[in-house]
Amino acid sequence: MLTAPLHVREHLLTDFLEERTDWLQQAMERIPQPRGIRDGMVLPVDGQDMRVALTRRRGIRVEGQCLELPQSRPGPAALGWLKTVARDRIITLADHYARRVGRPHTGLTLRDPRSRWGSCSSDGRLMLSWRLILAPPAVCDYVVAHEAAHLIEMNHGQDFWRLTEELCPDWRSHRDWLRTNGSELHQWRFD
Repeated sequence: MLTAPLHVREHLLTDFLEERTDWLQQAMERIPQPRGIRDGMVLPVDGQDMRVALTRRRGIRVEGQCLELPQSRPGPAALGWLKTVARDRIITLADHYARRVGRPHTGLTLRDPRSRWGSCSSDGRLMLSWRLILAPPAVCDYVVAHEAAHLIEMNHGQDFWRLTEELCPDWRSHRDWLRTNGSELHQWRFD
């Protein structure tokens, strides 16, 4: 779909599209395609590559690096399991970093936001994306440390970044990983 102001003539739009066809195709190819859960695929979970096996069993079973899911509804089963794993990991991290900054958080919520990986309210409530469990563990650590730093500094000023660096010395590389690869975490579909 192409949008343009109403006063732009149609032939100018057509010329624009024809001149930039190659660029548009390349840009479209860079857009991550949705990935559904299917038998034999690999799902990254907290730094581990989990091979998915669809079974006739109703429940979920983890055997080493194998994630067994019910073939009748593998997506929703995987989603529920991922959220549980994410909650356990992120709560542990949030408590750890809150202790390090000397200020407890007042609660933690996991959501699936499209535009931010986490937030911290002025009353100390943390919100984090459950999809961080699909990222490398150090990236998840960085985002939680970043939000814990907001328990002290509710801005992105110099004091905030100094504190973030104390909590996570390699924060820049983890932030860069998210900027480069974060959209891939949103391509996973669990319908």
